[in-house]
Amino acid sequence: MKVIPRNTLTAITLGIFTISMVSIRSSAGVIDINFDSGVDSFGNAAGILVYNGPDGFTVTFNDDDSSGVDGPDAPGVGIVTGGFGVAPDAPGDLELVSSNEFHTSGIVATFNQPVSLVSLFDNDDDFTPKTLYAFDAFGSVIGQTAPGSQQTFTIDLSLTGGQQFFAVEFDTLPGTAGGANDGTHFSIDDFHAEFGEAVVPEPSTYALVLTGIAGLGFVRRRVRT
Repeated sequence: MKVIPRNTLTAITLGIFTISMVSIRSSAGVIDINFDSGVDSFGNAAGILVYNGPDGFTVTFNDDDSSGVDGPDAPGVGIVTGGFGVAPDAPGDLELVSSNEFHTSGIVATFNQPVSLVSLFDNDDDFTPKTLYAFDAFGSVIGQTAPGSQQTFTIDLSLTGGQQFFAVEFDTLPGTAGGANDGTHFSIDDFHAEFGEAVVPEPSTYALVLTGIAGLGFVRRRVRT
Protein backbone atom coordinates (compact mmCIF):
# COMPACT_ATOMS: atom_id res chain seq x y z
CA MET A 1 0.00 0.00 0.00
CA LYS A 2 1.25 3.49 -0.87
CA VAL A 3 1.98 5.62 2.16
CA ILE A 4 1.11 9.33 2.01
CA PRO A 5 4.04 11.40 3.25
CA ARG A 6 3.59 13.34 6.46
CA ASN A 7 4.32 16.67 4.72
CA THR A 8 1.42 15.99 2.34
CA LEU A 9 -0.89 15.54 5.31
CA THR A 10 0.39 18.81 6.73
CA ALA A 11 -0.31 20.57 3.43
CA ILE A 12 -3.87 19.21 3.41
CA THR A 13 -4.41 20.42 6.95
CA LEU A 14 -3.08 23.90 6.17
CA GLY A 15 -5.24 24.06 3.06
CA ILE A 16 -8.40 23.33 5.01
CA PHE A 17 -7.44 25.88 7.65
CA THR A 18 -6.73 28.53 5.01
CA ILE A 19 -10.10 27.98 3.32
CA SER A 20 -11.91 28.38 6.61
CA MET A 21 -9.96 31.53 7.53
CA VAL A 22 -10.59 33.20 4.16
CA SER A 23 -14.32 32.62 4.54
CA ILE A 24 -14.52 34.54 7.81
CA ARG A 25 -12.03 37.32 7.12
CA SER A 26 -13.45 40.82 7.66
CA SER A 27 -12.31 43.88 5.76
CA ALA A 28 -14.07 46.29 8.13
CA GLY A 29 -12.55 49.70 8.82
CA VAL A 30 -13.04 51.97 11.81
CA ILE A 31 -13.53 55.71 12.35
CA ASP A 32 -13.56 57.42 15.77
CA ILE A 33 -14.60 61.07 16.18
CA ASN A 34 -14.42 62.94 19.50
CA PHE A 35 -14.99 66.42 17.98
CA ASP A 36 -12.15 67.88 20.07
CA SER A 37 -10.46 69.39 17.02
CA GLY A 38 -13.34 71.87 16.93
CA VAL A 39 -13.83 71.52 13.17
CA ASP A 40 -14.61 68.85 10.59
CA SER A 41 -12.27 67.67 7.82
CA PHE A 42 -12.93 70.88 5.87
CA GLY A 43 -12.45 73.34 8.72
CA ASN A 44 -16.14 73.88 9.46
CA ALA A 45 -17.53 74.07 13.00
CA ALA A 46 -21.25 74.41 12.18
CA GLY A 47 -23.75 73.50 9.49
CA ILE A 48 -23.35 70.21 7.64
CA LEU A 49 -20.14 68.66 8.94
CA VAL A 50 -18.15 66.05 7.02
CA TYR A 51 -15.40 63.84 8.45
CA ASN A 52 -13.08 61.81 6.24
CA GLY A 53 -11.96 58.40 7.44
CA PRO A 54 -9.69 55.67 6.04
CA ASP A 55 -10.27 53.99 2.69
CA GLY A 56 -12.37 56.88 1.35
CA PHE A 57 -15.00 56.50 4.06
CA THR A 58 -16.93 59.65 5.05
CA VAL A 59 -19.41 60.54 7.79
CA THR A 60 -21.76 63.49 7.24
CA PHE A 61 -23.54 65.02 10.24
CA ASN A 62 -26.71 67.08 9.94
CA ASP A 63 -29.96 67.65 11.83
CA ASP A 64 -33.15 65.79 10.87
CA ASP A 65 -34.85 68.95 9.54
CA SER A 66 -37.81 68.68 11.89
CA SER A 67 -39.70 71.84 12.82
CA GLY A 68 -40.89 72.75 16.30
CA VAL A 69 -44.14 74.56 16.98
CA ASP A 70 -42.20 77.42 18.59
CA GLY A 71 -39.59 78.05 15.96
CA PRO A 72 -37.96 77.25 12.60
CA ASP A 73 -35.87 74.28 11.55
CA ALA A 74 -32.74 73.68 13.58
CA PRO A 75 -29.80 74.96 11.50
CA GLY A 76 -27.74 71.82 11.02
CA VAL A 77 -25.26 70.84 13.74
CA GLY A 78 -22.42 72.53 15.57
CA ILE A 79 -19.42 71.78 17.76
CA VAL A 80 -19.57 73.39 21.21
CA THR A 81 -18.13 73.09 24.70
CA GLY A 82 -20.75 73.16 27.42
CA GLY A 83 -23.95 75.20 27.24
CA PHE A 84 -26.84 74.19 24.98
CA GLY A 85 -27.94 71.65 27.57
CA VAL A 86 -24.65 69.82 27.17
CA ALA A 87 -22.77 68.16 30.02
CA PRO A 88 -19.17 67.93 28.72
CA ASP A 89 -17.06 64.93 29.68
CA ALA A 90 -14.34 67.24 31.01
CA PRO A 91 -13.56 70.99 31.09
CA GLY A 92 -12.94 72.15 27.54
CA ASP A 93 -14.23 68.92 26.00
CA LEU A 94 -16.06 69.52 22.71
CA GLU A 95 -19.36 67.94 21.71
CA LEU A 96 -21.62 67.83 18.65
CA VAL A 97 -25.06 69.43 19.11
CA SER A 98 -28.17 70.06 17.06
CA SER A 99 -30.11 73.04 18.35
CA ASN A 100 -31.46 76.53 17.94
CA GLU A 101 -33.10 78.97 20.29
CA PHE A 102 -36.60 77.46 20.14
CA HIS A 103 -36.48 73.87 19.00
CA THR A 104 -33.99 71.05 18.80
CA SER A 105 -33.82 68.33 16.18
CA GLY A 106 -32.23 64.92 16.25
CA ILE A 107 -28.72 64.35 14.93
CA VAL A 108 -28.30 62.37 11.70
CA ALA A 109 -25.09 60.72 10.48
CA THR A 110 -24.96 59.39 6.92
CA PHE A 111 -22.24 57.20 5.40
CA ASN A 112 -20.94 56.74 1.87
CA GLN A 113 -20.27 53.05 2.57
CA PRO A 114 -22.34 50.47 4.47
CA VAL A 115 -21.63 50.18 8.17
CA SER A 116 -22.13 47.32 10.58
CA LEU A 117 -21.82 49.11 13.94
CA VAL A 118 -22.24 52.62 15.31
CA SER A 119 -21.89 53.81 18.88
CA LEU A 120 -22.11 57.26 20.46
CA PHE A 121 -22.42 58.84 23.88
CA ASP A 122 -25.42 60.97 24.85
CA ASN A 123 -24.22 63.85 27.01
CA ASP A 124 -27.42 65.88 27.16
CA ASP A 125 -27.90 67.20 30.68
CA ASP A 126 -31.52 66.05 31.03
CA PHE A 127 -33.13 62.63 31.08
CA THR A 128 -35.36 62.78 27.99
CA PRO A 129 -35.37 59.24 26.49
CA LYS A 130 -33.73 59.06 23.10
CA THR A 131 -33.15 56.24 20.61
CA LEU A 132 -30.51 55.45 18.00
CA TYR A 133 -32.13 54.40 14.70
CA ALA A 134 -30.50 52.69 11.68
CA PHE A 135 -31.58 53.22 8.07
CA ASP A 136 -30.99 51.27 4.87
CA ALA A 137 -29.90 52.81 1.56
CA PHE A 138 -33.53 53.74 0.78
CA GLY A 139 -34.11 55.65 4.02
CA SER A 140 -36.20 52.98 5.74
CA VAL A 141 -35.72 52.23 9.43
CA ILE A 142 -34.27 48.73 9.80
CA GLY A 143 -33.35 48.72 13.48
CA GLN A 144 -33.21 50.71 16.70
CA THR A 145 -31.84 50.61 20.21
CA ALA A 146 -33.87 50.72 23.39
CA PRO A 147 -34.64 54.29 24.57
CA GLY A 148 -32.30 55.78 27.14
CA SER A 149 -30.43 58.87 28.26
CA GLN A 150 -26.92 59.89 29.32
CA GLN A 151 -25.38 56.61 28.20
CA THR A 152 -23.53 54.98 25.32
CA PHE A 153 -25.84 53.83 22.53
CA THR A 154 -24.73 51.03 20.20
CA ILE A 155 -26.50 49.64 17.17
CA ASP A 156 -25.12 46.76 15.12
CA LEU A 157 -26.18 43.89 12.89
CA SER A 158 -27.87 42.09 15.78
CA LEU A 159 -30.46 44.89 15.84
CA THR A 160 -30.92 45.23 12.06
CA GLY A 161 -31.63 41.64 11.09
CA GLY A 162 -28.08 41.24 9.79
CA GLN A 163 -28.38 44.17 7.37
CA GLN A 164 -25.64 46.76 7.09
CA PHE A 165 -26.90 50.35 7.18
CA PHE A 166 -26.18 53.70 5.57
CA ALA A 167 -27.39 56.21 8.17
CA VAL A 168 -28.23 56.56 11.84
CA GLU A 169 -30.38 59.09 13.65
CA PHE A 170 -30.23 59.97 17.34
CA ASP A 171 -33.67 61.29 18.23
CA THR A 172 -36.90 60.83 20.16
CA LEU A 173 -38.60 59.48 17.00
CA PRO A 174 -37.23 58.75 13.52
CA GLY A 175 -37.41 61.40 10.83
CA THR A 176 -39.17 64.74 11.12
CA ALA A 177 -41.58 63.30 13.70
CA GLY A 178 -38.81 63.55 16.27
CA GLY A 179 -37.12 66.48 17.91
CA ALA A 180 -38.19 68.21 21.10
CA ASN A 181 -39.83 71.39 22.32
CA ASP A 182 -39.20 70.87 26.02
CA GLY A 183 -35.69 72.28 26.25
CA THR A 184 -34.05 68.99 25.34
CA HIS A 185 -30.87 69.43 23.35
CA PHE A 186 -29.44 66.59 21.31
CA SER A 187 -25.72 66.34 21.94
CA ILE A 188 -23.30 63.49 21.31
CA ASP A 189 -19.64 62.64 21.75
CA ASP A 190 -17.26 59.72 21.16
CA PHE A 191 -18.75 58.71 17.82
CA HIS A 192 -17.53 55.33 16.54
CA ALA A 193 -18.40 53.51 13.30
CA GLU A 194 -17.25 50.25 11.72
CA PHE A 195 -17.64 50.01 7.96
CA GLY A 196 -16.92 47.71 5.03
CA GLU A 197 -17.95 44.21 4.16
CA ALA A 198 -17.96 41.72 7.01
CA VAL A 199 -17.89 38.32 5.28
CA VAL A 200 -19.93 35.62 6.99
CA PRO A 201 -19.12 31.97 6.25
CA GLU A 202 -21.65 30.38 3.90
CA PRO A 203 -23.11 26.91 4.58
CA SER A 204 -21.14 25.53 1.63
CA THR A 205 -17.92 26.70 3.30
CA TYR A 206 -18.76 24.86 6.50
CA ALA A 207 -19.60 21.76 4.44
CA LEU A 208 -16.27 21.98 2.60
CA VAL A 209 -14.31 22.30 5.83
CA LEU A 210 -16.14 19.39 7.48
CA THR A 211 -15.66 17.22 4.40
CA GLY A 212 -11.97 18.04 4.36
CA ILE A 213 -11.56 17.19 8.03
CA ALA A 214 -13.39 13.89 7.55
CA GLY A 215 -11.19 13.09 4.56
CA LEU A 216 -8.08 13.92 6.53
CA GLY A 217 -9.15 11.52 9.27
CA PHE A 218 -9.73 8.78 6.71
CA VAL A 219 -6.30 9.33 5.15
CA ARG A 220 -4.62 9.15 8.55
CA ARG A 221 -6.32 5.87 9.31
CA ARG A 222 -5.08 4.49 5.99
CA VAL A 223 -1.57 5.64 6.83
CA ARG A 224 -1.65 3.82 10.17
CA THR A 225 -2.66 0.56 8.45
